[in-house]
Amino acid sequence: MATINNDNNNNLEIIKKLLSPKEFRKCDIIFNGDKKFKNEWNCFTNQSSWIQFFNDILLLCNEIRSAVLIDYNVPEWKELCEFLNHIKSNPILIKILPQLSNIKLIYLDDFLFFLINNKSLIDRSEIDINNSFSNYLFIDVSLHNSSPIICNDNLSLHKNLLLNLISILKLNNNNDNLNFNFNLNEFSNELNLKNIYFPILSGWLCEYPIIYCNSGNFKNCGLINYENVNQQDLENNNLCGIDLIKVEVQLNKPFNNDILKIQSIQRVCAFTFPLNLNFLENNSNNNNQKENEPLQLINYEKRIKERFNNNDNNNLNFKELWNDISFLKQTISMATIRL
Repeated sequence: MATINNDNNNNLEIIKKLLSPKEFRKCDIIFNGDKKFKNEWNCFTNQSSWIQFFNDILLLCNEIRSAVLIDYNVPEWKELCEFLNHIKSNPILIKILPQLSNIKLIYLDDFLFFLINNKSLIDRSEIDINNSFSNYLFIDVSLHNSSPIICNDNLSLHKNLLLNLISILKLNNNNDNLNFNFNLNEFSNELNLKNIYFPILSGWLCEYPIIYCNSGNFKNCGLINYENVNQQDLENNNLCGIDLIKVEVQLNKPFNNDILKIQSIQRVCAFTFPLNLNFLENNSNNNNQKENEPLQLINYEKRIKERFNNNDNNNLNFKELWNDISFLKQTISMATIRL
């Protein structure tokens, strides 16, 4: 028993060192000066980028999330794939993080890279298929509507799009190459990438309970015949200047307050929903809903907290690094909003 405890303590110290703004460069199990990764070292010696990247890997390995959007500085796609594969080949980290082999990358475009736990994402997709994607509320934000509206009439179109994505993920789930990463441009025909609204794909990957769709200049979110849509119709939306609720999932009580110097390190994810939509009417069967909040958000909050408190997955205990998680909500209004 003492040996196991010593191993666990040693493992925890390695992870803490890799998350320390002052110490991570000294951790030679990753930053060993390998000339092959000279460009990556130059990128990740920026303490903010590395610690955000590694903290996201830990969130995924502990299955608190199944996919995260990379919104910080990282190497170009090819170099990033090579660097991630380098990390995944490290025997010390493999021992500490059994789920590390499941961590992969998804490329949607030059500004949309995702880190995923492939196993967790496939498991979540099975749940979504079985409950017909009821964990998500689609909201049409087309400028041709006077205000955001709940999208009910065209859900089958959004579901089919996501089913296509899931089929690609599943098809490649058994790829013998553990270093395989997903460049969705290679599946452009299957996904019809030229004609889809990217926030639907990125919203589902990130498990946002609110997913924005856009009917463009049509009366519905058909996701078809988009050759006739002015691109500006899809780039713009009717969220500008209206009251939104911003939901931010935040980690609290870190093992070392130095990590709080890293910008946005506490943020697990953030998303919005329109304040003035009547969600109570849409979720009229929920007698316990006291506020005008989407039922999907209420259930999402429960799922995230349950995952955070689950220490039975034989992984590193994430609560040794962050002791608490919270949901912060505030009303915001912005002149322009890019989705």
